[in-house]
Amino acid sequence: MTLRWEAKLYLWAVSLVGAVIALLYLPPALPFLEKYALSVGIFALIAFFAEVYEISLIYRRGISTGTALYLAAILLGGLPLVLGVTLFAMLSSEIFLRWEFVASKSFARFFRSVFFNIGQVLIMAFAAALAFTWAGGRPLLEASATNSGLIGPIEYIPAIIAYVVASIVNTSLVAGIITLTQGVRFLYQLQFNLKHLHIQLLSLGVLGILIAVVYAQNPWNLILLLIPLVLVHISLRGYTKLRAEAKKTFEQMIATLAERDPYTFQHSKDVAHLSAEIAREMDLPQDKVEAIESAALIHDIGKIGIPDEILHKPGPLTDEERKIVERHPVVGAELIKGLEIYGDGVGIVRHEHEHWDGQGYPDRLAGEKIPIGARIVAVADLYNALTTDRPYRKAHTPAEAFEMINKLSGTQLDPQIVAAFFRVVEKQRRLN
Repeated sequence: MTLRWEAKLYLWAVSLVGAVIALLYLPPALPFLEKYALSVGIFALIAFFAEVYEISLIYRRGISTGTALYLAAILLGGLPLVLGVTLFAMLSSEIFLRWEFVASKSFARFFRSVFFNIGQVLIMAFAAALAFTWAGGRPLLEASATNSGLIGPIEYIPAIIAYVVASIVNTSLVAGIITLTQGVRFLYQLQFNLKHLHIQLLSLGVLGILIAVVYAQNPWNLILLLIPLVLVHISLRGYTKLRAEAKKTFEQMIATLAERDPYTFQHSKDVAHLSAEIAREMDLPQDKVEAIESAALIHDIGKIGIPDEILHKPGPLTDEERKIVERHPVVGAELIKGLEIYGDGVGIVRHEHEHWDGQGYPDRLAGEKIPIGARIVAVADLYNALTTDRPYRKAHTPAEAFEMINKLSGTQLDPQIVAAFFRVVEKQRRLN
């Protein structure tokens, strides 16, 4: 993917700010880091593995338990400790994770990724550490001589403030590059995290405080905390891996259709892309856009059950053959039913052949009773079908397809979605 100059500028700006933080604040922190070298090593090592084995909680959304470790480092040693832990953990994990770019001689991509990700976490850690100090927080390693590292109710407040600041800064920095590269609204990432990851985010904050308190009392106590943490991490990764593989399996089933019907395979990819563009044009929430795109990619999965002689028939279908074909949305919906990863996708797959006037199939839904995702896919599906060769006819020109779609607006197709489709087409025409 070629990055726009704004995105490149943003990446290097974040990298530069991170470098400035390291150059200004790391040298004064060296005596502290030398004194607590064991703590730096322990937390950096654990954070390295947390970054390398990031948990994909939701499709295309990951979260690292490293955040809890950086928070714990702030509570234990303030800015000096978190800078040391962050630099060692992020530098080693990023080089490990991005080494494939070096192997493929994509050096510019390697340096952009490594420097941006390190800069992002350094900025997050710096902001959180400043918030912790500003709120009256006292590092537990310094206080342990007088209070054995115990933390009172009032002392939780600086820790909570530090974690909230860390979460907002981290999310904002990620949202910035996503906005510049994918056109996603800036606030979407924060809204998504609050809606879908609030339990995980809360757990990471609590975990960070718990790690700090346990470690301040006695570093060996950390072993007792790490054992269940690792077990939970492995269990959660196994669960999310199963979800991801389930989704991958269904997408591979669509790919296998290429052997029987190359048209359906490419058609599904094109429809998914156009459906996402229409959904964005309608300003739907980003998670809705992704759900529509994901469902559109497998909207024809039910065609696996259609015999080859019907699927490839060059002429008109008989009434009996048409009934078999019209069962494919139901078959497809039943295949993905119950899979959490698809969510509303079941309704999209089942109802994308419904008509705005209620004359479609399989359930003869009409108007807004048809899921909006299904109405969007219906327009994208029809346009792609009209402009590609089929066994029984040659492709129509885009102009001819536009005319046909316009005539079907208000009967077969939702007028608002047709209007959004034409706006997408016009934007693409201007870009080309």
